[in-house]
Amino acid sequence: MRSRISLIGVVQIYGSISKYDNFFYYPVKYQKYSTTSEENRVLTFLNDDSFCIINSTSNNPAYIKLERNSISNPYKDNRCYVKSNVGLFTAEKPKTLITTANFLNVDAVNSTSSTAFLSQLNEMGKNGYKIVAYNNKVYGNQTVNSYMKLANQNTRYSAIVSDRTASSISNIYFSWLSNLNENGKSGYQFLHSVRPSTDLNFKDYFLKNENDNASYTYDSGYLSPLVDTNQLINVLNKLGQEGCRIIQFKQYFTGNHVEILDNKENQPKIVTCINSSKHNGTYTYRYKDYPTESTRLERALALQSMINAQAKDGYRLVSRSLDISATKKNGLLFMKDSEELDVGEFKVFSEEIFSNTPILKYLNKRFNQQGQIGWLYTNAEFVYANNPKSIQADLNDFQIIE
Repeated sequence: MRSRISLIGVVQIYGSISKYDNFFYYPVKYQKYSTTSEENRVLTFLNDDSFCIINSTSNNPAYIKLERNSISNPYKDNRCYVKSNVGLFTAEKPKTLITTANFLNVDAVNSTSSTAFLSQLNEMGKNGYKIVAYNNKVYGNQTVNSYMKLANQNTRYSAIVSDRTASSISNIYFSWLSNLNENGKSGYQFLHSVRPSTDLNFKDYFLKNENDNASYTYDSGYLSPLVDTNQLINVLNKLGQEGCRIIQFKQYFTGNHVEILDNKENQPKIVTCINSSKHNGTYTYRYKDYPTESTRLERALALQSMINAQAKDGYRLVSRSLDISATKKNGLLFMKDSEELDVGEFKVFSEEIFSNTPILKYLNKRFNQQGQIGWLYTNAEFVYANNPKSIQADLNDFQIIE
């Protein structure tokens, strides 16, 4: 057992050691990476293997003792850090190295500016980088787009944008699905959609692997708003048996189409999936509730255990935030590909890479540190995979293209 909490600040001891009631403590200056200000705190050792940083000053020993005595388990207290008897968790490598990866974080270009966004996508794509994260904030009121290049591939990517106008509200989804299928014929996979204004005008972005000659078709399924997990899995498995892999489960249909749920205008939720001409297998799905342990660390450990158990059965995480309904949120969806039974290994951090508004140089370091030992970023932000086939880990409006 070891702590998976990463130190998110700098600690500097600035005064002499003090003793109170048989324990020692040090005055420290503590600065979070996401701020420029220092705070006075106290560092105290619980034992030879753990220390804690208490939000107090050194001239209040009685309060320090009170806070120190309230720590029953340093593994479960986010003020504490625990020595590991094995290698540091951040340096823990996958058992099998499939590939390494390089990452670049560049200034974000908003996708409403199609010329600038396309230019960035294509400039990075011709050098082998594909976009894996879009428009995330970093310290200094800056936003970045993140790109990944796999070391064992000589892949090049090209991007296009397709302007689309829906004829009515009820045509929004169907015009999008038609656009997906039209561009899929030429080997382009859906990446991202944006609606620049309140008009029924949209921009649909697509990405193509220039080293692959596959073509793609898209299909959909519909569920009434009061969806339970069995309904969802039944619809997904029906599409999956036809070789169609889920890419989105977010949109609600509004309008009137006779082919949807027997012409009922009850805003069904829509499943959208993709079928590759080079994939001859099937997909099956499992749904799991997100861990509800009391601390972030406990939830991370429970998620790691759950992901490992599903991986043994050939299932990989494809969404860690699947909203079944307005009240049932953040479920976990796992998928099994009959052509990809070895889904690889996964590593779960207790903190998302974009949480606490990271400083850019530390973000770059974290990305590339993990990439160089064989861990690939996934949409889940705190879940890393060693297999390039296992990097889709969310179902939102921005896709990681496999």
